[in-house]
Amino acid sequence: MPGSGKSTTGKLLAHKLGYEFIDLDAEIEKQEKKSIKQVFEERGESYFRDIENKVLAHIISDWKGDAVVSLGGGTVAFQNNLERVKYAGKLIYLEVKPHLLVERLKHETTNRPLLNTTDPALKINLLLSLRESFYRQSHFTVDANEKPDETVAKIVSVIA
Repeated sequence: MPGSGKSTTGKLLAHKLGYEFIDLDAEIEKQEKKSIKQVFEERGESYFRDIENKVLAHIISDWKGDAVVSLGGGTVAFQNNLERVKYAGKLIYLEVKPHLLVERLKHETTNRPLLNTTDPALKINLLLSLRESFYRQSHFTVDANEKPDETVAKIVSVIA
């Protein structure tokens, strides 16, 4: 989910493991030469999901070393991304209580297209209800309600 700490935790985890860190959204922005927000505004979510799928496929097929890949909050809920990611590596769901997601994201809603609404808390709960069945198919679920370094320690303990 947005606000679960995917990028922050991913960077810390990659560093701890000595892996490369890849942020899917950053790769999309590089390819599109636009922010995710601009892609959504100019081309819509359907276009974004198609690009997301292609960039993810490229990362998976071309990457030769060990990496931690931070996916977008909706990545696994679209196209064949869930199966593709599970086949390529270990998928970890960073589970965060909805009220903490709201708190973490309260100042970021304008930069997050799906949360740029009059009621971001309602939208977060709606997104979670739509996506949780996909998240629950991850190889591991890790409680990410604490600080990122604590989440990293939990991840290391379950993947070891």
